This record gives sequence, C-alpha cells and structure tokens, in this order.
Amino acid sequence: MVPFRTISLGQQRLRATITRTPESTARFGYGVLLHVRKERTRITLGLITLAGESLPLTPRLLASITDVTLLLAGQTRVTLGLLDPGQLAEPDRGIDTLVMQVIPDTIESSGTDGNSESGEVLAGVEALVCAQTLLQPIVLLLPSRPRGWPL
Repeated sequence: MVPFRTISLGQQRLRATITRTPESTARFGYGVLLHVRKERTRITLGLITLAGESLPLTPRLLASITDVTLLLAGQTRVTLGLLDPGQLAEPDRGIDTLVMQVIPDTIESSGTDGNSESGEVLAGVEALVCAQTLLQPIVLLLPSRPRGWPL
C-alpha cells in the first residue's frame, strides 16, 4: 500500500514537470512518477500516474515502453529496459532494478557562467535504477499513454 501523501505529492510533481516542459517537447502528454514501493516483503519500483493510480512496475509494463523515448524530468531523453531478461518469465511481478540509457544527442551542458549550450553531443550514459538505493522519485514523461497502462 502506498501512502496517500506519496500519491498526492507524486501527482503534484508530475503536473509541475508537465507545466514547465518546453513547448518543443510538449508532445509528451502522459507522465508517471517512478518511486520506491513496498510490495509485501519486497522493495520494488512503482509508478504513480496523473490520475493518482499507484501500481508496481512490472516486466509487462516496462516491455510496453522499451522502444519508446521518454523525457527524464521533462528535459533529457532516455529509454528504459530490463536488467535481466529472465524477469519476463514473471511478467506481473514487480521489478526492483531497471536500466536507464540517456540518449546522447539531447544532453544540454551548462557552462561555468550558467549559460546553457545546446547541441553538444556527449557519450551515451547507462545507469541502473535500483529500488534499494533510489532516494528521490523520478519523473518520466511519455508521448502518450502506453496500451494497457492506467490513466
């Protein structure tokens, strides 16, 4: 069970991110908050939607967005994937770790004077997102609601 306060704050954070997303990326109209979720005796990753629905992130849900470009915090383009393809054997069990890849041609760097430089191409970055070590929820924006996902 996810506390109501967590869901409410997640919805507020999603709305704020969508509101401040630049017009050029306004085509990202669906969002979720990725957070730590206690599922019985396991700590897993969970999702909170704009409508306030809270659910575990499962291999089945993650597989539906594996080929979709997402916006991390409304700014950086990323893709997500399973760390262990063997997790597909249990498609409805919450996952505790995923792989996030930053799409390199969209990273903006900030100079020492605080001015942002666009168009700088950096090497791609791959990171593990683990429920055990995730300190802050992650806002992810998607172009549209994936099939089978809640409102």
